[in-house]
Amino acid sequence: MKTRTDRFCLAVSTALLAMLCAGCPGSGGGDDTDALEDDGFVGDGEPDQEDLEVAEVPDGDADDDGGEAEVAPYCGDGEINTAIEECDDGEDNSDTTPNACRTDCRLPYCGDGVRDRGEGCDDGNTNDEDDCRNDCSPSTCGDGVVNSADEECDDANDSNTDDCLNTCVDASCGDDHVWEGHEDCEGDASEACTATCGSSGTRTCSDCAWPTICTPPAESCNGADDDCDGETDESLGTTTCGAGACLRTVDNCAGGAPQTCTPGAPGTETCDGVDEDCDTSTDDGLGTTTCGVGACERTVDNCTGGAPQACTPGASGTESCDGTDEDCDGTADDGLGTTTCGTGACVRTVENCAGGMPQTCTPGASGTETCDGTDEDCDGTADDGLGTTTCGAGACERTVDNCRGGVPQTCTPGAAGTETCDGTDEDCDGTADDGLGTTTCGTGACARTVNNCVGGLPQPCTPGTAGTETCDGTDEDCDGTTDDGLGTTTCGVGACVRTVDNCAGGLPQACTPGAGSAETCDGTDQDCDGTTDDGATCGVGESCLAGTCTPVAGASLLAAGGLHTCSVRPTGVVACWGTNADGELGDGTTTERLAPVTVGSGLTSVAEATAGLAFTCARRSAGTVYCWGDNWTGQVGNGGTTDRTTPLAVTLASTATQISAGDEHACALLSTGRVSCWGYQAYGRLGNGTSAVSPSTPVLVTGLTDATQVSAGDDHTCAVRTGGVVVCFGFNGTGALGDGTHTNQSTPVAVVGMTDAAEVTAGDWFTCARHAGGTVSCWGSNIRGQLGNGTTTSSDAPVAVTGLADAVEVDAGTYHVCARRAGGTVVCWGDNQYGQLGDGTRDRHTTPVAVSGITDAVEISTQSWHTCARLAGGSIRCWGLNGSGRLGNGERQEHYVPIAAVSVAGATQVAVGRYNSCARLSGGTVSCWGFNELGLFGDGTTLGTGPVSVLGVADAAQIQLGEEHGCLRRTGGGVTCWGQAGWGQLGNGSYTDSASPVTVTGLTDAIDLSIGQWHSCAVRTGGAVACWGRNQTGELGDGTTTRRWTPVAVAGLAGATRVGLGRDHSCAVLSGGGVRCWGLNDQGQLGDGTTTNRPAPATVSGLADAVEIDAGYDSTCARRTGGAVVCWGDNLYGQLGDASTTDRLSPVTVSGLADAAEIRVGTDYACARRTGGAVVCWGHNDEGQLGDGTTTNHSSPTPVSGLTDAIALGAGVPPFESHTCAVRSGGTVVCWGDNRWGQLGHHELLPVTVVGLP
Repeated sequence: MKTRTDRFCLAVSTALLAMLCAGCPGSGGGDDTDALEDDGFVGDGEPDQEDLEVAEVPDGDADDDGGEAEVAPYCGDGEINTAIEECDDGEDNSDTTPNACRTDCRLPYCGDGVRDRGEGCDDGNTNDEDDCRNDCSPSTCGDGVVNSADEECDDANDSNTDDCLNTCVDASCGDDHVWEGHEDCEGDASEACTATCGSSGTRTCSDCAWPTICTPPAESCNGADDDCDGETDESLGTTTCGAGACLRTVDNCAGGAPQTCTPGAPGTETCDGVDEDCDTSTDDGLGTTTCGVGACERTVDNCTGGAPQACTPGASGTESCDGTDEDCDGTADDGLGTTTCGTGACVRTVENCAGGMPQTCTPGASGTETCDGTDEDCDGTADDGLGTTTCGAGACERTVDNCRGGVPQTCTPGAAGTETCDGTDEDCDGTADDGLGTTTCGTGACARTVNNCVGGLPQPCTPGTAGTETCDGTDEDCDGTTDDGLGTTTCGVGACVRTVDNCAGGLPQACTPGAGSAETCDGTDQDCDGTTDDGATCGVGESCLAGTCTPVAGASLLAAGGLHTCSVRPTGVVACWGTNADGELGDGTTTERLAPVTVGSGLTSVAEATAGLAFTCARRSAGTVYCWGDNWTGQVGNGGTTDRTTPLAVTLASTATQISAGDEHACALLSTGRVSCWGYQAYGRLGNGTSAVSPSTPVLVTGLTDATQVSAGDDHTCAVRTGGVVVCFGFNGTGALGDGTHTNQSTPVAVVGMTDAAEVTAGDWFTCARHAGGTVSCWGSNIRGQLGNGTTTSSDAPVAVTGLADAVEVDAGTYHVCARRAGGTVVCWGDNQYGQLGDGTRDRHTTPVAVSGITDAVEISTQSWHTCARLAGGSIRCWGLNGSGRLGNGERQEHYVPIAAVSVAGATQVAVGRYNSCARLSGGTVSCWGFNELGLFGDGTTLGTGPVSVLGVADAAQIQLGEEHGCLRRTGGGVTCWGQAGWGQLGNGSYTDSASPVTVTGLTDAIDLSIGQWHSCAVRTGGAVACWGRNQTGELGDGTTTRRWTPVAVAGLAGATRVGLGRDHSCAVLSGGGVRCWGLNDQGQLGDGTTTNRPAPATVSGLADAVEIDAGYDSTCARRTGGAVVCWGDNLYGQLGDASTTDRLSPVTVSGLADAAEIRVGTDYACARRTGGAVVCWGHNDEGQLGDGTTTNHSSPTPVSGLTDAIALGAGVPPFESHTCAVRSGGTVVCWGDNRWGQLGHHELLPVTVVGLP
């Protein structure tokens, strides 16, 4: 999908890009010579939408000439205008990051200030003495040019004996290197010499020169005068050895011979101050003696100071509690007594000392006092605090102590008497004067009742006074009837009207309206809100009008988005599938789904769904609207810009009757006839009179009050008004507003001559309308034939679609349109690059063609590159590009494990390119499949998906594919090529593209062939190598960087047996097993231990037994005798296979691979066929090109799933190839990885059924 930067740039620049680039300088021959749309929104692998093929797109300014929208080609249209452009890849490329083509349609070059692949650096200046050389290689010591910032000198050699060291520092005394012609020696070097007395001496270097005096050696014991002082063997000292009584001393030299010192013999040690045993210790080992007990115990050495010692016990003391026997009687802590503490049941006695520690006497824990004569609570009193008990009441009350004399006591009440009115409780029941009765007199509110006795006195009864009646259940007027004459109240509206008595049961009554029920579409106010039929639920795709459920024009149950699709199920829930990076599937995750999942958050009763580029909206039958997904510019409509993975309500001025989503904005038709829009505002597409602010909540379209249907496109919006008039607003650079101008409008303008429209649909920079009679008209951009009138001429006013008179529905995508006919068939027209027209081809059609196999469609939906139809039985079928699984058939365009290439049998070799694949069959013919718009099949056409045979070839010995061309070697040694020729890669002396094979000039004896991105090489009989095509970094090996239209010999290369080409470098295996490479070397891909480009062959370090070579983007691999494989160069993704991601300037061994029979290197990955037929791959795996069922990179070989009988491999040339193929033992071909061009031989060009839906 588009990144947010892409979206901003697309909105701001698409209308102006072509005009700004129309006058860009250039000289032709660009890197991108195809006529394709770009490779995709950044990161999604899809075609971009910047492909307006106009030189000027009017933008509504005062200087707009209003002229023809379809004029000269422009920079950025994806096609090279060789008169003014070097390249044109149709992308809005950055000029600050590496890219194959600059924004001004010029090729990258050394000195443009941007480091591209193939350059070690690029500082954009001509100073050869800074960190970057003029040839865009990093400045290094030894390159012969002095870097003024880091080097004192640079003489381009490795010598350390001349004026400049190999560290690029000037030679000087003290630098550890002898400077020839200037220095005798260096540092502290020394040499032998003869002293004055004839002995052999030495002299030591001083200030880098030898001194004139020879220093004699030191004297030695040899009977000679070594130090020339006239004496022999003098001052050589003595040596002492032994210890104690064994100590001896001798002269070191005697009689001209060295002397040895021998110690005396040791004896037995005695107590005399002498070391008789000669162990350096005096009187040692004579022991100790111990005497006394307890604290009196003493121990002494038997010998001290050379004299024997006696042992005397210490004096005894007084015993204390410390675990010691102070009184020396043999018992510690004895005789220290006991202590008693506590009272009653708590009394305790303890020893005063125990275990050498004084002891504390702690009383026992007190208990609860009981009636037993014992002091359990240890307070000194027994049976205290047990209280009293009171029993009986009134005159019968008695109180006793609970315990007496250690015995519990019982309380007995007194005898009861008869109650009288005197204030006393004679009957002892706890109440005085009770049971004496009451007396009642009077009626209603006048009734009174008195107790016969109060306060000990007899009482009389007197009736009350009559009052006014109130609602309280009382007869206030004392007439014998309660709550009479208080009236009634009526409340509620609609079906909820109710009438109640104001008083009932003695309580005032509130009038409560009846409970409302769910509103139904019948003209009645069931929900009692004063409005009939509001929020009434109708069937899916219907709205309630005048009490009747009526189908809504333009309402959609099927919604195709940019990379996803949604459908309203019969139950009123929404199911979505495809990409989910921004939460556009609404299931609460950002996980891609290959089959439908239900939108979450309880979204039910949905009547309509619509999908934008990466967001989705739904309208419930009650008229509320919910949106979810990408929200970078407020298109979810909830007031924020945070992406949402579940539905959020959009606040509208009134209920919605229909909704429509554009790429990054949405609109709702309201029940009042107004239209409300929200999201991306550029060009005024929201219709509220401005283009400056992108509101994240809905705004009303200015002056539009009678709309019956609305459609949101990419950069503009249109609506049908009552009576059939169509109005549009937003971007008009291509005439998409249909008002006869190219002026952008931020408020609605009428489409010229449109008065009977039944439906309008807004695409990308064009619009179509269905007339009431079934015909269809379109206007705006027509670069892909999307206006359907048989031309590709754009129009700023409506033109009729050819041959269509019974349309009942029409829907516009990016560059194509589909219409549903009255009988249920579907026709489509416009761009068909991904099979989105559904006719089984990729061929563009400028008039309607029938979709294959669809005869009962009830609804259609289109988006950028795919189309879907809902059939009468409820099932959904989709066709076109299946990236991210948007077709819903459980698959995606990529395949992570091998799948069979259709209709290919008898293959003996397979080759892989960027857009297609080809196989050499056993009879010598060649069959190709994939994408053919560049003439890559060699069948003389630019149509079809294959497999088809290369024209006139029945003797192919070898097939190879580049990025945009193919070549084959014939059995007789000739070579033929086809495809694009902008770099001379066809080798026939011409730069004219050819969809049929042409013969390479002067090459009749080829024995091996290989193709790079835009150059080719062949090994000739005798071992010479000839190359042709692009040569910007010396990849042709002729010592130059000049492009060659016909083969030239590689300089100084003989004895070659095999050749292997990468993007911008080439390598050859020599007959002796050595390997030589040439061309680009920025990542060390030449293997010579440097990163220096080589326009002529350089030898690969340490490789002498190679039998096969192949090269990738910036890496190279060789198969050695015996089956081991080595690789070198770029290792960003682990493509060298050595279990690391460290770049290597010389060969390293691929881990765990010793039985390779064949190798192939692709873009940042490599594969090997093992001798038993299994295949292993390693490196980059973003498109599943390693075939292990994942997209995880691997830095060491990993097996391709389920492939055990391969006999040949094919991995395509860089820089964009991400698929792999293999020939199996039976001659079938299997492929895996990227499949956006159908290059795996597996297409979705015809409708496929969405899984999991009826």
